Amino acid sequence: MDSVDYQASYKRSASRLTIAAHLFGILAIILMLVWLLHYQGGIEYDSDDPRRVFNVHPFLMFCGFIFLVGEAMMSFKTVKAQRKAQKIVHMILQLTALCLGVVGICAVFKYHDMVNIEDMFSMHAWIGLITFCLFCLQWLFGMSTFMFPGASRTTRARLLPWHVCGGRALLYMAICTALTGLMRQFTFLALKDHRESRLINFTGLSILLFGIFVDLSVALARYVPVTVLAHLLFIAVTTLVFVWLLDKREGLAFKSDNKFKIFNLHPLFMIIGFILIGGEAIMAYKTVGGTRTTQRTVHWVLHLIALISGGLGIYAVFKFQNELRGPDMYTLHSWLGIITISLYALQWILGFFWYVFPGAEMGTRASYLPWHTFLGIVILFLSICTAEMAKMAYRTVAAKRTTQKKIHWVLHLTTLVSGGLGINAVFKFYHEKVVGRFLDLRVSRIKTGNKSLFPAMAHFSRISDFVLGHLYG
Repeated sequence: MDSVDYQASYKRSASRLTIAAHLFGILAIILMLVWLLHYQGGIEYDSDDPRRVFNVHPFLMFCGFIFLVGEAMMSFKTVKAQRKAQKIVHMILQLTALCLGVVGICAVFKYHDMVNIEDMFSMHAWIGLITFCLFCLQWLFGMSTFMFPGASRTTRARLLPWHVCGGRALLYMAICTALTGLMRQFTFLALKDHRESRLINFTGLSILLFGIFVDLSVALARYVPVTVLAHLLFIAVTTLVFVWLLDKREGLAFKSDNKFKIFNLHPLFMIIGFILIGGEAIMAYKTVGGTRTTQRTVHWVLHLIALISGGLGIYAVFKFQNELRGPDMYTLHSWLGIITISLYALQWILGFFWYVFPGAEMGTRASYLPWHTFLGIVILFLSICTAEMAKMAYRTVAAKRTTQKKIHWVLHLTTLVSGGLGINAVFKFYHEKVVGRFLDLRVSRIKTGNKSLFPAMAHFSRISDFVLGHLYG
């Protein structure tokens, strides 16, 4: 009876999140159609107008690819039928998304041929093609393992966590691709303070929120320990950023006649100081030996350093814009960046007062912990999306100057490595920190009347196996 109560409570929570995901998805589709039909001249694959041909690409890649992928991921929540029927719906939606994605990619290659533009030169194109190829492999892997001919039950159980985590990673990669694509169009169209620019920004935010709520709705997956890989990626990103800024971008300075040296402090502080150190703070509970109090102290100190670095990075870019008398806060990158660092600061303040000083009671801390952890992961993902859009904008501008054409290889490598670092951190900790604590809290409240969380640890394995088995067959 207790398990049934827990299961019903979880389903109600997932249902609300699923509804939110659908609302943001529908909002993004509406905004996308308004932009393409009202501002960009319409959608037509066989048109003589290159712009109308190009518009097929963003329409199908979101409305046809990302949205349907999200629906496929949520089909185990939204389709009330037997497990086999849910699998068939999941497979068909993914296959439909795959076919529409092919048409969308063909549309952009056709557009490039019509206007004589080089193919596969932007970061958006790189991430997009990698994502699509991995999606094809993921679909073939899932089809052969879980549908036809189908692997043994033991093999399916062993591969399921990888399949689920791979799907979530691909959803995030697809959203990153969509946001960098919007940012590239924003820069290419040279939009300033205009209604169209705000429409693009809100479209990007809706796509991002759609992905977050889809992931939250279906996120019950086992994690794979990858701490060593995360640290190797940290070193790789740091090296690439310093090579780019010191060798290709003339150096760093808070005061200089060369204004670009001032600007260079922005990516330095935001990538290395904010994103990477923030990731290290998340991993502190795995990498720092000692008591729980020591790990918590390292965690919040590293987050404080990341927050200060983020403030310095924002100060640097505002100083750069003011000295060049340029406009502030008009791109999706700047909107998302301010939202991210504001949420980060709020998250740090709440975490400090609830877990460090003065500290809330044990039951309150346990209730808030799943949300604290999940919001930390979402903020990390937001910060990575912001960084990818910034590099996309810089690549578009730099491509116009022949002296800068070689540096896009460094930017691409930095993007791929830092994206891997973010995905790494997301799936490493979600199951253990969010799902594990959430289950512990529920069971402890049922068994002990919320007097203590410790008795719940004995029941974690049994409850976790029950929930995962019910959800994933």
